[in-house]
Amino acid sequence: MITEGMLQAMFKEDREGTRDYLRTMKDQIKLLEQLKDETGRPDWTVEAWIKEIGFCNAADVMSTLMRRHGWDGRIDPRNVDAFQYGGLDRDAAVDHDVYTRMHMAHLDQIATAFRRLSPERIAELDVMRDDPAEPEQPAAEPEQPAAEPEQPAAEPEQPAAEPMQAGRPSIPGCRNRAEKRAAGYYNDKVLAKFRAALDQARADYAADPDRYNVSISNANSKMGAVASVSLLPFLTCPACCKGTCGAKCYAAKLANLRPSVLRAYAMNTAIWSADPEKFFRQVRAAIMGVRFFRFHVSGDIPGADYFRRMLAAAAENSHCQILCFTKAFSLVNNAIAAGAVIPSNLHLLFSGWSNLTPDNPYQIPETNVIEKGAEPRENWKVCGGNCFNCACRGVGCWQAGAGDVVAFPIH
Repeated sequence: MITEGMLQAMFKEDREGTRDYLRTMKDQIKLLEQLKDETGRPDWTVEAWIKEIGFCNAADVMSTLMRRHGWDGRIDPRNVDAFQYGGLDRDAAVDHDVYTRMHMAHLDQIATAFRRLSPERIAELDVMRDDPAEPEQPAAEPEQPAAEPEQPAAEPEQPAAEPMQAGRPSIPGCRNRAEKRAAGYYNDKVLAKFRAALDQARADYAADPDRYNVSISNANSKMGAVASVSLLPFLTCPACCKGTCGAKCYAAKLANLRPSVLRAYAMNTAIWSADPEKFFRQVRAAIMGVRFFRFHVSGDIPGADYFRRMLAAAAENSHCQILCFTKAFSLVNNAIAAGAVIPSNLHLLFSGWSNLTPDNPYQIPETNVIEKGAEPRENWKVCGGNCFNCACRGVGCWQAGAGDVVAFPIH
């Protein structure tokens, strides 16, 4: 949940990006209102809305609306209690005019329909979780319509065969977007967009290097008040991200949706590649002034020289607890084998995935994911959900030792 104080910190760090976030949430509320009028039924409204914007976004918006309007007697308290996923707290929603104009009784009906969705139905609707292989299936039979010209006439009846689909108004373009999203974020289109952003950032920096500085984030909804520096996702990540975390990468999603975020990640990456001294001089200055810092909410360790400078920055700032998740297993293992020492205040974790086990001869703490509907293993420590809270208490990733595994619900 984003408080008004956190929102103000976000404004200081990235004013345009924060405005984009608020505009997007308001647009998603307007879409909900439009779908309510078009569909005429709360369950259809909710399902069409989730198809359009994804379950997590819809849950964030509904949580915000429940906090903003939950005081109204027409809102079922069970709905207010159920929606604590994220979004804005009431003060932030009021201060930034995030609300709905729909009748409160209608909002309550929609919230109830949302709350009663089964996990199975959510999985069907949330196209972000589809199997990346599924969109390729239609291509396996491209010649069938030509061989059997009578088949297309039967196709319009197919939607009625899907569970609870008959009679629903269609959402223009929804099926096409669903097919694109099902392939995941690690695809040629996104990679080309990120490369173009990096090329532009490099050109801009080369033309006027004094104009640009490293972007340091001071807070966000996931990290809390933990400062961080990020690089471009995918382009600085190891190849093993493809086929694992890449399809569901929240950092890539954010960069793809928000131009200001993509620009910040790209410029940081450009500054590192053009002037490593300047990059780490500014990163060290940021670390000096904070108690907690994280490398790479987006991106990963791009090379051995970068890692060497990371270790030096941590060693020079023992007052600051520093967190870093990485899939650069070979890079770290080679550095340790060559004599590198991980400072005690640098909490380095090897980032595994359900189908990716780190090569970990030096017993670096690990992370893994909890698949939807699955239970964590008995010896796993489950993420507390907010880095700052865990950092203040000295638990979770911040105190993980050799052999420990911190698990995250897949996201």
